[in-house]
Amino acid sequence: MKVTVSVVALLISFGLAQTGSVQESNKQLVETFFTVVLNEGNIARADEFIAPDYTQHNPMVPQGLEGFVAGLALWRGAFPDYRSSINDIIAEGDKVWVWHTATGTHVNDYFDLAATGNTFELDVLDIFVVQDGKLTEHWDIFYFSVLTSQLLED
Repeated sequence: MKVTVSVVALLISFGLAQTGSVQESNKQLVETFFTVVLNEGNIARADEFIAPDYTQHNPMVPQGLEGFVAGLALWRGAFPDYRSSINDIIAEGDKVWVWHTATGTHVNDYFDLAATGNTFELDVLDIFVVQDGKLTEHWDIFYFSVLTSQLLED
């Protein structure tokens, strides 16, 4: 009986260690994605982080890896100094939650919003799903009205 209990305990602890390892890997993937793609603007490396069939749950952002690349290129064109500072990051299962503060200066037109030269600072919550070492789904939560009011203030 003692041997069986010991073996079960060992297997459970090994399973928990493996889960923790996967969650840490997922967090590291997201942190590196923020650094390389979002903050450094190295859009050409997006395919290292994002799955080809990436699902974006924001109706303003195109779907898939190609859609992400096109959308981020437009965003970085309008806000070339865009940065996200991670305040907290939590991984559970295949999901990673990131609370970050985004900043930037509106120096070029973004769709029909003419460049204002104004800066913004905005808290954002992003939720990613990670599968096989790639980001496969994304939700973002922020107050669009706060963003637009900062960009449009005189």
